[in-house]
Amino acid sequence: FLRELTNTNDNHSSIDNPQRYVIRSNRFYNVGPFCTGSISLQVVIYSPRTRDDDIMICNYPKSGTHWIWEIVQMLYRQQAEFVNVTKDDWMIECITKEKFDGLTSPRILNSHLYHSMLPQDFLRRKCKIIYTIRNPKDVAVSFYHHHRNILMTTPLIISLGLIILQNNIKEIKRLAEFLCIKCEDQLIGEIGTKCQIENMKREKIQNNEDWRDNTAGMYREGKDHLTMPLKDLVDSEGKCMTVLDVDGFLLPDFKFPSQEDDFRSMADHFVARDDDVLLCNYPKSGTHWVWEIIQMLHTQKAELIEYSKMKCMIESMSKESFDSLPSPRILNTHLEFSMLPKDFLRRKCKIVYTLRNPKDVAVSYYHHHRGLLMYNYDGSWDGYLERFLEGNLDYMSWFDNVRNWHKDIKEHKDYPIHVIHYEDMHKNGIEEIRKLAKFLEKPYNEKLLKGIQDKCQFEMMQKGKCHANFFWKENTAGIYREGKLSKMKIADRLNSRDDDILLCNYPKSGTHWVWEIIQMLSTQKAELIEHTKMKGMIESMSKKSFDSLPSPRILNTHLEFIMLPTDCLKRKCKIVYTMRNPKDVAVSYYYHHHGLLMYNYDGSWDGFLERFLEGNIDYMSWFDNVRNWHKAIQEHKDYPIHVIHYEDMQQ
Repeated sequence: FLRELTNTNDNHSSIDNPQRYVIRSNRFYNVGPFCTGSISLQVVIYSPRTRDDDIMICNYPKSGTHWIWEIVQMLYRQQAEFVNVTKDDWMIECITKEKFDGLTSPRILNSHLYHSMLPQDFLRRKCKIIYTIRNPKDVAVSFYHHHRNILMTTPLIISLGLIILQNNIKEIKRLAEFLCIKCEDQLIGEIGTKCQIENMKREKIQNNEDWRDNTAGMYREGKDHLTMPLKDLVDSEGKCMTVLDVDGFLLPDFKFPSQEDDFRSMADHFVARDDDVLLCNYPKSGTHWVWEIIQMLHTQKAELIEYSKMKCMIESMSKESFDSLPSPRILNTHLEFSMLPKDFLRRKCKIVYTLRNPKDVAVSYYHHHRGLLMYNYDGSWDGYLERFLEGNLDYMSWFDNVRNWHKDIKEHKDYPIHVIHYEDMHKNGIEEIRKLAKFLEKPYNEKLLKGIQDKCQFEMMQKGKCHANFFWKENTAGIYREGKLSKMKIADRLNSRDDDILLCNYPKSGTHWVWEIIQMLSTQKAELIEHTKMKGMIESMSKKSFDSLPSPRILNTHLEFIMLPTDCLKRKCKIVYTMRNPKDVAVSYYYHHHGLLMYNYDGSWDGFLERFLEGNIDYMSWFDNVRNWHKAIQEHKDYPIHVIHYEDMQQ
């Protein structure tokens, strides 16, 4: 009997016109509404007489049934030609018993039933079964269009992606061996070509009367444009950046089919070699530069190699590509220590970690994202800066990356990790290359060091290295843009006003307290205002938000004097600096970190105290902050700075 399942959760349905999904029900198993004369499932399971040469293709719908059925037919007939019937004529749950018995041998049957629901005689004879399986995201998309377009059904499911079978020639060979059919390679190739989705769509007869007008019919796409979980990251300005989301970690879409699966299996299945060297960092922190230097130290020649570091980037490679690289492998990655292949850590392969000023990283990464076609990004600098600070981009937060590497280096003191600061390479390149050579245990002399430094000048790499211009938008600099050190603070773009007041201090030194007092003095009312001091905190605002605040602006920050907006210093805006006993700051900051969800912190007081004393927290060292503010106040006696001690306020 026919049942109608009402899709009550569909936003487009109503009580008067519910979405319906028509199925045939037998013992609570739902099948498609095939011809009324089809075998009941009870008959399918118990009655049909099978034959020893029967073959059954089984799967869930939209998992390649038509495709594989055509291939098996061609293998049996030894001809790369389509037959004039469709697989539906051989589908056991949609044909009558008489038609089933009348099919000529060998019968290439197919079904979407479970193994336990196949004809019992079929199982007794141990007839050959081919089971196909497909990514459920792609199945859902294909089944959605199937349900929407067949006249006898209406939609139920909406979901994700599409995928195409890889290495189809290899799979056809395996299939022929399983079926004990001898095939020449030429025939295998012809079958592979003939069974491309475009050819099947063009040449196969479809029962078009079963399909709605202007629909693709049974052979819809089979493409892989949504194979992987691509995600459009939207910023506050509405600009999108396309990245790959694998289990919550954001990566570039490197456009190879197995990227998602290889990334998931990388930690356990990528096998290291004892002489591997791994260069790690956050993007735009000197990867190409240092990678070339390491290559030259290994080859003992100050010459650029033909290929780029991208060929040796572990998250952009399949396992086969990774294994095929010749030794010694100079690999690179932007992943954190905890995400590296475990075999690297077991073997204690040498790691070089490079670090760069985040201001320069942000600027360089901005041009990188704007220039590369795969990101589809054309946002403004202001929108991008907010995105960068939030970690709303591939490889996520610079701050988390650096913090976690710092932590892991401290916790694995026995591990061979060499740290290079990008800025030190600019200041004293030869000395940094010498240190690197010693760490890598490579011979060197002054001539080689000087040659490497000269060859790895930015202009030389820009001129001497070829890079794939088809990945980049027109009129962009490509991978080698500038490589210069920044002379500008991020805050330089913030425009101050003469009546701005800036409240500065280390966190937990009375910011909220004094900020409320200044607000009341400005408004001449002893009343608390509705919003909090967070609304006027300069490091938590975009330029747009900063400019939109009404005057007089009572701003606040935990930055040091030298990091304040340049325009604020030019105008000599009034500054109030508050200071508090570090013991009390530490206790208050401990509860602050424990309480706020964004820190994900549940450490002990003893552990936090050590962290506080080392400056291993946001805003870093209390001691450096106070020392540098004291020095700045001494050096800028003409500047309007008022100092308040927290303890004096209490007294």
